[in-house]
Amino acid sequence: MGIAVSLRTLLQSSLDYAGLFPPARLALDDAWREYQRAAASPQRWLLRGFVCPAAGLEQLAELAQREPPPLGRFAVIGRAASPAISADQALARDAADIARFYRQLAQRPGPPLEIAYETRLPGELGQARPFCQQIARHLREHDAVCQHVFLELALSQAAQAALPSPGETPVNFGLKFRTGGLDAAAFPDRGLLAEALAALALRAAGTPGFCWKATAGLHHALPRRDDSIGAAMHGFLNVFVAAALTLDLARGLAEPQRGGGLPALAALAQEVLAIDAGHALHWGENELAWKGRRLSLGQLAAGRQPGLVSFGSCSFAEPVADLQALSLL
Repeated sequence: MGIAVSLRTLLQSSLDYAGLFPPARLALDDAWREYQRAAASPQRWLLRGFVCPAAGLEQLAELAQREPPPLGRFAVIGRAASPAISADQALARDAADIARFYRQLAQRPGPPLEIAYETRLPGELGQARPFCQQIARHLREHDAVCQHVFLELALSQAAQAALPSPGETPVNFGLKFRTGGLDAAAFPDRGLLAEALAALALRAAGTPGFCWKATAGLHHALPRRDDSIGAAMHGFLNVFVAAALTLDLARGLAEPQRGGGLPALAALAQEVLAIDAGHALHWGENELAWKGRRLSLGQLAAGRQPGLVSFGSCSFAEPVADLQALSLL
């Protein structure tokens, strides 16, 4: 059975491989080998970047020079401020590491390099714009090549932060939020996630180039209960379909109507997030259909760039196995 074009359009280059992080917690060389294997598999079209802490870039550069990166895309996780290092010092060190890493890999032939920098907002929500400008300044001063910066916030804040407008700084700023973790408290309930997706869709509809990504907890295609954690895990298929449907609906609203469209968009997202049977979604060669709603290939693609760019997962095998179990691969 071939892969439906609509599924591939929605999930193309969607999985950032984060094998270094929990619960996998692989050593860097083991994670790099897993990434290489994934990139050589028939499902490589799902794969996006390799996720690495800024502090590990020097070792990663050595590995990548011995075993060249198959895709050239990396997501760099910034250092956290601590009593030993201020937020500004952490940004400066991260920018210096990214610049050095880029120069080392750019000296060798291979695919074009694409680097995303991801870091948490260390202060209050109102400090988001100044913090982003601080990031941009450090990247510029260190001549660090970075295509995207994702600012991690709590899910409840995900659509509220004031970010620099596209073109205001040399890099594009987006948002990052968590959909799970190592304990039940880290998993947002369906209503909160639906409200966030609705608010993000409204923001993307009115802000050209605006994008976001999700991380943690999205190991499975559809929702399922994890008894070891004691929480209901969200499905990555549900999240991507909900993001595409809400963004398409938000774009269809006239500007004056968008502010009042949040409840309807949230209700739509919540219904999609609840889908727990693979047959409910109909993946065609020209469109995705669900309960009378249809998204063409163009609409599906438009929900990704800009829109929901990717999701982080410490496993490549689990998402692939789930899609295979649903006969989608």
